[in-house]
Amino acid sequence: MGFEGPANLLEWVLLASGLAAFVVMGIGLQKFFITPTPAERQAILFQESAIAVAVLHCVGIITRDSPGDSWTVTGIALYVLAVALFLAAVEATGDVMLPRAFAASEAATPLLTNGVYRLFRHPVYLAYSLAWAAAPIATHSPTLGVTALIMIVLHVIAARRQDRLLAERRGAEYRAYRRWWR
Repeated sequence: MGFEGPANLLEWVLLASGLAAFVVMGIGLQKFFITPTPAERQAILFQESAIAVAVLHCVGIITRDSPGDSWTVTGIALYVLAVALFLAAVEATGDVMLPRAFAASEAATPLLTNGVYRLFRHPVYLAYSLAWAAAPIATHSPTLGVTALIMIVLHVIAARRQDRLLAERRGAEYRAYRRWWR
């Protein structure tokens, strides 16, 4: 069985939306987030792993057997939602540059409570998690499912780490912000 690629317009839209999501989020990461220093190996490893998984997901979309149009549409919707949430989070930060996940600069994470941050404590991590979930849902690929699960777990760990750092630095202010979520 040779390479067949996307079989119909809907599958091409899935591929385009996946590529667009990772391009928008990748450019956004470069433009609106603090670049880790070479000494911040954990952050760099996470970033490089995310790039490899994004490429794997795009290849998985191209080479997949379609489980059906409804799954393809669900994948497209997740990519669109992920990009919208990511862009809303970037907009809500204003001129504030955010640290990347697992970077030492995370200790300086500002407490953002405006815009989409009123609805979600970690909209960027949520946006990435939605994007990671899109390909395995659209393809039913176990390999993409495992890689998505790993990336989502890493984003949850990063969010919890950020919560801990904010609680240490911002104390009562952060606890008041978190009360809304309980």
